[in-house]
Amino acid sequence: MRQLIVSLGGLPNNGEWSSQVPRWVSILLVGIGVTGMLAQRLNAASIELLVSSRGTSDSILRYDLTTGEFLGALVTSGGEGLDNPNGLVFDDEGRLYVASRQTDNILRYDGQTGAFTDEFVPSGSGGLNIPGGIAFGPDGNLYVVSQDGLGGTGGIVRFDKDTGDFIDVFASGGGLNGPQRPLFASDGLLYTSGFRSDNVVRYDAITGDFVDEFISPGSGGLEEATAVAFGLDGNLYVSSAATHNVLRYDSTTGDFMDVFVDAGSGGLNRPGYLEFLPDGNLYVSSYASNAILRYDGIMGSFIDAFVAPGVGGLQHPSNFILTVPEPSAGVLILQMTMIGALVYTWRKRKWWLMFLHARTKAKTAL
Repeated sequence: MRQLIVSLGGLPNNGEWSSQVPRWVSILLVGIGVTGMLAQRLNAASIELLVSSRGTSDSILRYDLTTGEFLGALVTSGGEGLDNPNGLVFDDEGRLYVASRQTDNILRYDGQTGAFTDEFVPSGSGGLNIPGGIAFGPDGNLYVVSQDGLGGTGGIVRFDKDTGDFIDVFASGGGLNGPQRPLFASDGLLYTSGFRSDNVVRYDAITGDFVDEFISPGSGGLEEATAVAFGLDGNLYVSSAATHNVLRYDSTTGDFMDVFVDAGSGGLNRPGYLEFLPDGNLYVSSYASNAILRYDGIMGSFIDAFVAPGVGGLQHPSNFILTVPEPSAGVLILQMTMIGALVYTWRKRKWWLMFLHARTKAKTAL
């Protein structure tokens, strides 16, 4: 086995003071690694799936990401005026923003407790009408889909990240009608699907200028395009609500490739939001059957009803998002203690070796 040689700063690097890593260093490093893995496991075990539940539920429901078990409501029915919740997004401080579809506003809640914080975007601000998907953009501001209004075809409206004040209508037109999810991609473009125009349109993610109609109306049988997401293969996946399936398109050309999830597979009925989650599989909200369905992320074959129909009172799921709690405080404290012990012991050993080196030189001089 190859030896790891450690050079002590301030000492001659001629091999006299080099050695294998001491046992105490190995033990501390292993301890740090083990506690790091423990923290990851604790976090993975506590990741939750938050789902917008519409209908008469009007709530944000919590499900365990490992088992799909219902954990309760984060935001209870109609919390502070919430009516037909739609898009969901967290900010850097862990606050949850929810698009309230029927009241045309954006409400903000504590991401851990679900306690109401404030009305971040007032009703109808900037012409907001039937808000859908929401996202923070490259500039840090909040982008909200207005499914209607803005000349009757809808668009994407931008609001200040700190105050919630209206900035501008960031993107609209180009054949888009009834936008759904705003997706900022790594290619510097903003993608959104048109529910009424049966297409996918792209805009410049910085300026909002129209770029192109990336997927033409009805391509591959697309009808009522509801959401878009990039898959493991880098291609674009679009939920087609009226045909009850998920279609795949080439990410470079926008050409139709195939039907990735067959019509009605696993009970899929009017697919809405879709996302590839950390296990590599595709999760799709089945709006009309009140479920979250899971499909193989490579083949598109049905795996299971991750959230079975109606579990926890789920009605007409529209959007979902993952939430990850802060790492365990106990594990972090243990890691920091071990790192501190490593640094302290190393410094103590280094100065002791320097003392011995100086003493040896003094004897040699005599």
